[in-house]
Amino acid sequence: SHMDVIPMSPPDSEKTNRYPFIVENGCLGIPLTVIPTVLKVAWSQLQQCTGAQSDDWVLSEADVVQISRLTQCIVALNPGHHTAWNWRKRMLARGYILPDSELRLLDLLTTYKRNCKSDLLWHH
Repeated sequence: SHMDVIPMSPPDSEKTNRYPFIVENGCLGIPLTVIPTVLKVAWSQLQQCTGAQSDDWVLSEADVVQISRLTQCIVALNPGHHTAWNWRKRMLARGYILPDSELRLLDLLTTYKRNCKSDLLWHH
């Protein structure tokens, strides 16, 4: 697993099937200008999924998948996001996320130079 930033400029035509994203050699490229919007949408959806959870919460399989994907997105783009990490810890503690899977995510996130010094990433 490896994560890189792929330099790119917008295509001549915005009619490409993946614009503004690019997939090259199995790597996903996200323009820096799009990251705030992606984070905002992911955070909003995470709040909708988790807003009504109490201390004795039980998640459906669909909720597990959605919360896992949203938190992966958030921590990949912002490894200092406390709430996303806390949800991942809760899900890991309750067996909704497998430890091996979480270790692969951590391994991937630490390969990106910007994340290497993230206190929350290392604490998790």
